[in-house]
Amino acid sequence: TWGTTLFAVMSATLLYAYIDTWVVQTIREGADQTPFAQLLLGALFKNGLLIGAWSALYYAINYFVRAEEQADQMMRLEAQATSAQLTMLRYQLNPHFLFNTLNSISTLVLLKQTDQANAMLSRLSSFLRFTLINEAAAKVPLTQEIETLKLYLDIEKMRFEERLRTFFTIEPAVQDALVPSLLLQPLVENAIKYAVTPKEEGADISVVAQLVGQRVRITVSDTGPGLQPGQQDFTLSTGVGMANTRERLLQAYGDDQRFEHYVKAGGGFEVLLELPYQTGIMAGDDNQAGAKSQGKISA
Repeated sequence: TWGTTLFAVMSATLLYAYIDTWVVQTIREGADQTPFAQLLLGALFKNGLLIGAWSALYYAINYFVRAEEQADQMMRLEAQATSAQLTMLRYQLNPHFLFNTLNSISTLVLLKQTDQANAMLSRLSSFLRFTLINEAAAKVPLTQEIETLKLYLDIEKMRFEERLRTFFTIEPAVQDALVPSLLLQPLVENAIKYAVTPKEEGADISVVAQLVGQRVRITVSDTGPGLQPGQQDFTLSTGVGMANTRERLLQAYGDDQRFEHYVKAGGGFEVLLELPYQTGIMAGDDNQAGAKSQGKISA
């Protein structure tokens, strides 16, 4: 390309300089005795600079346009990759949850407890409908997230009955705050597996949300045994669990978020999340429309 360009610029310069010199000498014939070769040399210098400058400008503009196109393409690819990763994380429901729920429904049917089986199946259907229809990258009001979480807990309560005790404390100031959909479900599922299941008497699970400055702080805690000897972390407990939640927070907020987990002094385990306080107006029309449509689906 560079060789062809240099040859074309030199050829165009020579032709342009020859024509320019011939025209000048023809017009000034008899009035100017400057030799043709001298005029041609001056024309070569002037026209070479002109054509070279225009060629350089063309390549500069072309390079800029190509760079912009590549940057746009890279941004689209990154957005698609992020969306695909969020979708993957979003749809990683624990298969044991589905298996246990369907097994419980089957048991209720065999025991001819059709009302309870129908209620459990209806709740499972509503929960899965929300999971599959809701967009992976969507953010929903915290009240809707809590209602979906309660729907999930209603299914689990039919299995664990009084062994599973839940408590919610949601400040009015954060009820409209937007959070990634199904953000809390893996954390509560984690608590059920490691706090409720091992103990005969079950355990309490508490969800607290409050406004701290311009940030939403959410804690999910339980009264289970906490970390046992030889058990270093819960991140692999359900195949997704807290690792799923941590990754989703990083994808949604980057470094502008906080995720911590620790064993409480009095026993039990607690997970703390801090997110930027956003509402439908702050997040834009897309999130607002998504939250409205999800609200209709949930209803």
